[in-house]
Amino acid sequence: MDINMDPGKVIPLTIFPNPSKGPLTLEGAPGEINSFTFFDVAGKNVTTQVWILYQGELQVQFDISKLPRGVYLLKTKNETLKVVKK
Repeated sequence: MDINMDPGKVIPLTIFPNPSKGPLTLEGAPGEINSFTFFDVAGKNVTTQVWILYQGELQVQFDISKLPRGVYLLKTKNETLKVVKK
């Protein structure tokens, strides 16, 4: 089965479950989700503490279990999302 995507169609960025204790899924347009960085609320880059479990064209799944409980920012190419680690 072929999937044809309209290049002008905007795919909204979604992240779930949020809050999360471990696995976290980010869905969105390929150009948006292929670059990402995690920051704590103080602005420190904590991406090295996050593991990629799966990376597909429209979805990336992260393991955030190594991060301490708290609020983080996930920055993609054009957007920033709030992530809560339980």
